[in-house]
Amino acid sequence: MTTSSVPPSGRNGVGRSGVTTLLIVLCAFLALTTIAAAVVLALLTSSAQRPGSGPTPDPSASGTAGPDSRSVQGIDVDIASDLIFGPVTMTATDADGYTTLYAPIGNKGTDEAAEVYFDISTFDADGTLLDRTPSSQYILPEQTTMFTGILVSRISEVQRIRIEQTDVRREAPVITGDVEATEFAGNDDGVVQATLVSSLSAASPDAEVLIVGYLDDAVFGVCTDLLDIPAPGETFQARCTLEPVSASKLPKAITELPDDAEFTAAFVARIPGH
Repeated sequence: MTTSSVPPSGRNGVGRSGVTTLLIVLCAFLALTTIAAAVVLALLTSSAQRPGSGPTPDPSASGTAGPDSRSVQGIDVDIASDLIFGPVTMTATDADGYTTLYAPIGNKGTDEAAEVYFDISTFDADGTLLDRTPSSQYILPEQTTMFTGILVSRISEVQRIRIEQTDVRREAPVITGDVEATEFAGNDDGVVQATLVSSLSAASPDAEVLIVGYLDDAVFGVCTDLLDIPAPGETFQARCTLEPVSASKLPKAITELPDDAEFTAAFVARIPGH
């Protein structure tokens, strides 16, 4: 005959040792849950506080000059930089949704080149950050070139643009001089050709030359040509199609060049190592 016995603790079959084990397991589970929650909270907090981990409405700029307020096509523009900015102009939005900002920028009163970095932030009517994109320039001593920045936000939502210098490094230039135009010619398709003479300290292969068109002192078109700049003193030509820009209204396609248009040309130096 088979017999069975009921454990002394009762009919559930769980003795004191079983209860103790169960309590230990429960306590360990609660402790691990608490630790995991604390780790997640710490990671979220550090991510919110870590510089560069996410956009903030008003990041700090490195420039010592105060903000310079202006507007482009009805949009407020704030600029914080040590460098000298001219009037801001803007293209129409292209088929890919990109809009380009341009502004003359100068590195004056120094014998050092400026390697300068910017953030371009866009905000809506409520001050909410829409997007932020970087831009960088290498500007030779005493040179004026063209700041270029790309906007990827829907321009119809943008109410304010902030251009802020985030870093600038000044050092002896890797090349000196510039290019000088002796003649400009154009056609009714917005194509402009410049005859240039180099005063650069060395030949520069695969270099960019910037051409800017002005009408009544306002920029109406910008373009660049990639070419080999010859040795100093030699003549060469740059040719490109002007991209229409405007400071006050949506620019229209350039179907003819105004008779009284004026043009400038400049060498675009690359950041060393880039």
